[in-house]
Amino acid sequence: MKFLIVLIAIASFPAFSSNYQGEISDTKMIYRLYDENPYISTIGYIKNDSEYSLEDISIEVRYFDDKGNIIDSAFENIYALVVPPDEKVSFKIQTTAIDDKNNYASHKAYIISSTQNIPGKNNFNNRGSSNNYGSLKKIFISWFPLLLLILVWIFFVKRYSGKGSNQYKLVELMEKQVEYDEVRNKEISSIAKSLRTKRENERSSTNKDN
Repeated sequence: MKFLIVLIAIASFPAFSSNYQGEISDTKMIYRLYDENPYISTIGYIKNDSEYSLEDISIEVRYFDDKGNIIDSAFENIYALVVPPDEKVSFKIQTTAIDDKNNYASHKAYIISSTQNIPGKNNFNNRGSSNNYGSLKKIFISWFPLLLLILVWIFFVKRYSGKGSNQYKLVELMEKQVEYDEVRNKEISSIAKSLRTKRENERSSTNKDN
């Protein structure tokens, strides 16, 4: 039972999910002025280690000061970008800077969402539908091992608590033993009653003779 609980706990973790989104590497932050307007840009690579192409990629970049506080962010949907399997493709995100150049000390880029172009699967052109489909798929994949273990657990519980189980046979044997003891007690009581009746008759006959 303890081993089954451990398996259920492991299965409930989302590590079983196969929804690969890609990785970002070698990013660089650039601060420039265009027509006296400040802009902050981030360039880097999106790496794809899966066997399927990545597309419909959304990226967020967060900018921090020297104390690690977030001071700005940028978000962009790169619909036209496709990253082939086992390759990396460069990207660039640019937005208007809302702070001085010296305050942009560091940055971090994240892939918010992406779609794997898997042959034989339906690829939705609508971004919202794709996201919903991906979320449902992720939930199903992550919870499937847990549901499977629950079904296996129910199967064994029914099997070992059913008519063919040792527990059921033991209970059935005890019930038969109780029935046998009741019948035996009734027979003993009947014999004892017959003996008492016979003795009483013998005593009555002796008294009459006297």
